[in-house]
Amino acid sequence: MKDVEREFGKTYDAPQNSGQQHYNLRQNSAQDYPRGAFSGQSRAPQNHSPQSRASQSRAPQSRAPQNHSPQSRIPQSRTPQNGAGSLRKAPPRREGSPAQGVRPAIRTDSAAARENRRGSVISIFVMSLIAVVTVITIIFSLRAAMSDGAPADTGSAETLSGAALSVESGGADTEKADDAEGDAGDEPAVPAVTYASRSAATALLGDEIECRNAILIDVKGNTVVAEKGGDDRIFPASMTKVMTALVAVENCESLDETATVPYEVVAPLAAENATVAGLSPGDEVTVRDLVYGALLPSGADATGTLAVHFAGSEAEFAELMNKKCAELGLKNTHFANASGLHDDNHYSTCHDIAVIMEAAMQNEFLREVLGTYEYTITSAASRPEGLTVYSTVFSRVEGSEEFGGKISIIGGKTGYTGEAGQCLVSAARVEGRDNTYIFVCAGGESRWKPVYDTIHVYRTYLGVKYDGEYVPKSQR
Repeated sequence: MKDVEREFGKTYDAPQNSGQQHYNLRQNSAQDYPRGAFSGQSRAPQNHSPQSRASQSRAPQSRAPQNHSPQSRIPQSRTPQNGAGSLRKAPPRREGSPAQGVRPAIRTDSAAARENRRGSVISIFVMSLIAVVTVITIIFSLRAAMSDGAPADTGSAETLSGAALSVESGGADTEKADDAEGDAGDEPAVPAVTYASRSAATALLGDEIECRNAILIDVKGNTVVAEKGGDDRIFPASMTKVMTALVAVENCESLDETATVPYEVVAPLAAENATVAGLSPGDEVTVRDLVYGALLPSGADATGTLAVHFAGSEAEFAELMNKKCAELGLKNTHFANASGLHDDNHYSTCHDIAVIMEAAMQNEFLREVLGTYEYTITSAASRPEGLTVYSTVFSRVEGSEEFGGKISIIGGKTGYTGEAGQCLVSAARVEGRDNTYIFVCAGGESRWKPVYDTIHVYRTYLGVKYDGEYVPKSQR
């Protein structure tokens, strides 16, 4: 019995009057006996004396009462076994170690160390960024030096490098320059298209015209002759198709290449009340015929087919149109489709439309199309007899008879939506002058308002004297 007491640190009391034997366990500290030390994994030494057997046979052994004191609920570790049938006490807590039941704090570095590391990372990032910017600056400086024919001023090392590159490529550049001069001599360079400038001589159009916005451009002088809200935002309606045709022609390899008219392009046009050329889904039509179908009768079926053929969709083709606007330097135009159907994000100005018209008139094929009154589409299989289309411009105004033969309208495009009103862009020439004039008007209340305004402005501001009043063709 003393051996058991010495091993477990406990004493046995005599059984109670109930006849059941129990243990009065002396509560030890949580440091000496961790929780779980008396689990069933290690059996305590047994007493096999006759007295213990007799005591065990007289009454059943009862479980020792569990200790529910706060200390007993402290998490404890299981004591490892030290040989069969023996227990080893948990090592006592060392001085300065955290008390049982208290989770030790995670070791962390000092705040100064953290700040030092953070500062090092920021310094490395800033130095790397400076290095990248420096390299990019050097590259662009060298490219500029090579293109200008003189090394850029970016420091001695960069200057020497630029000079070396110029020497190495000097012979090739000279040959290219000679070739370019030869090519320039064969074909005159096309003048750049830019915004026209205003001057004190620029006239302000007031109530003398009925359209809300208008502008008259002298192309040769690149000046604004007269205007009325020329830079105000407008909805361009079908004047958009001039840009559509320009982008299509510049992206095609041959005007005789064919495109298939998609059903998904033609089907919704009737619901949108759009004008069409009369093409049918499945028709194989040449790019040439599609451009005529877009500019003369203002066919949205033709512009939609061009868009799908060159870009895969009308939305993607609109991005090509916006890219062309950027090339022309236009700042107030954005296209959302190829036809000019209304969209709040589809806008321009009379000045921007004049620049687009000028660029289109520099293209020989487009200049021919914009000045044509009648054309027959022959490549559409659904129209074996041919599909004849007519210009919406020259159906309303004839080339020169309204001006006594002294002014000739050589090209144009109409447009209309409920939001845009009636619109018209046209190009004209004056007899005896080597010059072209472009007039754009928008916001007319009827289909004849832009025609009247166009004739009035050409007559008044191009300095041509003549007699007679204009009478619309429909009223003659």
